[in-house]
Formats: sequence, structure tokens, C-alpha cells
Amino acid sequence: MNFQIKTLFGAAVIAFATIAAPLGHAGEKGVVVIAKDGTRTEAILPDIDRIDIGAASLTLHQLSGAKAEVAYEDVDHILIGADVTAVKEIIKPGEIAVWPTKVTTSVNATGLEAGASMLVHNLNGQLIGSAIAGDEGTASIDLSAAAAGVYVVSAGKHTVKVIKQ
Repeated sequence: MNFQIKTLFGAAVIAFATIAAPLGHAGEKGVVVIAKDGTRTEAILPDIDRIDIGAASLTLHQLSGAKAEVAYEDVDHILIGADVTAVKEIIKPGEIAVWPTKVTTSVNATGLEAGASMLVHNLNGQLIGSAIAGDEGTASIDLSAAAAGVYVVSAGKHTVKVIKQ
């Protein structure tokens, strides 16, 4: 895999070569930023346009135009080129991770039991979306059409506040 680090306008930029690989296959490589609170921001390498390393934060830019920014003070660790299936092993048994907490498109959860529900409600208690975890214990809810604001994600016995941007 080829990548290069360049400095542009005082910020380092890591540009990844685009890799032709189908989505959703075990063993795909990804970039995962794990925050101190356990939330994760992740993308598979073929979807990444670039990673900006700024003065106070790291930003993942996807080819779709979506981007996720994580402040360095919130970062626990970063995995680049990790097998997507291996990333799930970072979560201890019985833990559930919900990410990202600043949502632009979808909110995800992993660590669920197969068949467990994931629900998203607005602050008025209205159900905005739901999903059922598959055999791998993950679920995802598309919030791209939802209005900007605060939402509550319930996954297993855990409840997490997310902000739709």
C-alpha cells in the first residue's frame, strides 16, 4: 500500500492510494480512531480520500465528501491499516461501542448480541430509526435525513447521546 505524508499550510496530510476492494468483506483494512470514552470513528481504506493532521485535531475525509474530526485531547489511540474484523476485538467482552458521537451520516454500534435492537430517539422521545444487530454484533442507522440536533442512541443496556451535524 502506498501512502505519503506532505505538509500543506502548516498541517500534515496523509494521502492514501485508492484500493479497489468490495465493501463488507472480512479482512478489509481500515482507519480507526478510538476516543478515550470508547467511541470510534472508522472508515475502510478504499473510502478514505485523506487524513488531515492539524494543530489540534485529526480529520478523516472520505471520498463521499463526509468527514469526521477528532480532537487530539480525545484520542486514546489510532489504528491505520488494521483488519476491520480485528478492530472489534479491541472492545472487551460485554462492552458496547457506539460511534461516531458527532454524526453526519450513520451511527453505528458493535458489541451487541445478535438480534439485539439499536434505537435512535430525538429529545422528544420520538423514534427516529432502528436496526437489529446481525450475527457479527453490529448495527447501523442512517441519520443523513435527520435534522441537526441531539439524539439518544440505545444499544443493548447502554444509552449514548450523539449530535447530528
